[in-house]
Amino acid sequence: MAIKFLSDVETTSSSTLSIGQLDNPNLTPTEFLVATGSGLVGFRTAAEILSDIGSENSYLQTLAFDTSTGIITASVLNESDVTVDIDGRYLELGGGTITGNLVLDGTFADSNGSVGTSGQVLSSTVTGTDWVDAATGGTNIGNSNLTISGTDTARVLTLSTGTASSFAISDTSANIVFRTTASETTVTGLLTTMGGNSATGGSVLFKEGSNSGSNYIRLQAPATLAANNNYILPTAYPTTGQVLSSTDAGVMSWVTAGGADTNIANTDLTANANRTLTLGALSLKFLDGSADVIAAIQASGNEFFGTIFSIRTNSTTTAPTLRLSSGTSNSYTGIKSRDTLANSTTYTLPSADGAQGDVLATNGSAELSWLTPSGGSSSPTSVINGGGRITMTTSTDANSRFIIMGGAQGFSYYIWSTLMYSSAPSFTGLGTPGTSTTLGNPYNANNGTFKANKAGVVQLTGTIEFPTGQTGTSYVYVFKLSSTLISNMNTGTYTASATYTLVASAAITMPTSNPNLTPRIIESKNGETVSASDYLVCAFAFSGTVTATSYFYPNINLIIL
Repeated sequence: MAIKFLSDVETTSSSTLSIGQLDNPNLTPTEFLVATGSGLVGFRTAAEILSDIGSENSYLQTLAFDTSTGIITASVLNESDVTVDIDGRYLELGGGTITGNLVLDGTFADSNGSVGTSGQVLSSTVTGTDWVDAATGGTNIGNSNLTISGTDTARVLTLSTGTASSFAISDTSANIVFRTTASETTVTGLLTTMGGNSATGGSVLFKEGSNSGSNYIRLQAPATLAANNNYILPTAYPTTGQVLSSTDAGVMSWVTAGGADTNIANTDLTANANRTLTLGALSLKFLDGSADVIAAIQASGNEFFGTIFSIRTNSTTTAPTLRLSSGTSNSYTGIKSRDTLANSTTYTLPSADGAQGDVLATNGSAELSWLTPSGGSSSPTSVINGGGRITMTTSTDANSRFIIMGGAQGFSYYIWSTLMYSSAPSFTGLGTPGTSTTLGNPYNANNGTFKANKAGVVQLTGTIEFPTGQTGTSYVYVFKLSSTLISNMNTGTYTASATYTLVASAAITMPTSNPNLTPRIIESKNGETVSASDYLVCAFAFSGTVTATSYFYPNINLIIL
């Protein structure tokens, strides 16, 4: 149906169709050409048209006017809710259905009065209409942001169940960085979660099955971190009862429950307080790599296995002490090595107990045995007692050479000046009895030797008078001859040099005033054990500087304890 209006057409809620004058110069302004029934038309006034509409049960015949022929055709609207307003000149369709085609020669305005632009579509706003741009293949998020409108309606992206159905996000090189399918979501690279506000750390939620409810497990970062923390998960499943532990670098592993890894094979342990390990009737054993016991701590008695059992100290100057406590008090017996040793020595104990009064002696090779002291007594025995004058000159004083105390004329000879050896000695100071050795000329040294008359520990006692005008420290030594040298003496075999082992020594510092009037005491405290068959020789050394011939007067008492 085509209707041409001379003015705007509007619709109201009344039951009137208002049509202005038709484009025909033969019509008067107050009459209208309408269908009168049976396909006929005629001119009617407005009042007559309203009367006719009321008598036809609100069915309105529509008009079609052909301007080339001047013929108007009529048809019936199947619409019971049509309002005609003659004065307002507009058409309102209040509801129902219009059959056939509706053709407008003019414009169509929306609720805002806008007739739109070319290509726009009429969209409903629930309370009216609005001309909007038609969709042209979706919105490119690269060109503009997307906003999900509404506060109560969720927007859902539904994927099919096919394996190829997915939603993906790629980087500028077309590498997929995010992909979600109906069964899983994959993120390539770092996945960062942020907290709900500036005071909350990010978190990840793992929800239970929807059939079971809406509970979840949350992994959440603290609200404040001093630095980034990276944790690396273990490479395998744990065994039953193990817990997750981490190093200070974030490398995680499964360890036995109870806190941090307490396996000392994996990490060092530091006690933060005194700890007590109660064994009861059980034992604590330490095993080597072959599962052999190397130590066992138990109430019945501790045991240590291996070829060597060492006790060491953290000190660089003091040797450790092995303390054997008494059973009734805090007193103990201590066994201690010397603080300074030239060489290591291992003593071998006797294979059986000795007789009453026997003493423990060495054979010079660290083999210990029980010896019966001479006379059947273990009381101290004086081996020799004597004195003499030692002559020191600038030549004999060089390098603190050892001078034989005694000589061919006997221990009490009034002058001792024979060098033990022409070269400087191999050690200075007190030396280490049992370890320190020096070379000697047997012709000179052996002339001053004497035999120990019992087994025991060598000790030096006595006094010494120093010359006037000298400063320094004097030393008295006792050396033991080797078994080879003793054999050579018995067979008359000559040797140009031999090695002598130190068994005792004493140091005496020269007084600062009246050295020739106040003799100093000689006493050794480091003696070694000798046997009754050993031969000994005494020597003297001065570490000061002699500018002229000087005389020292020692009085020596050599005893065996």
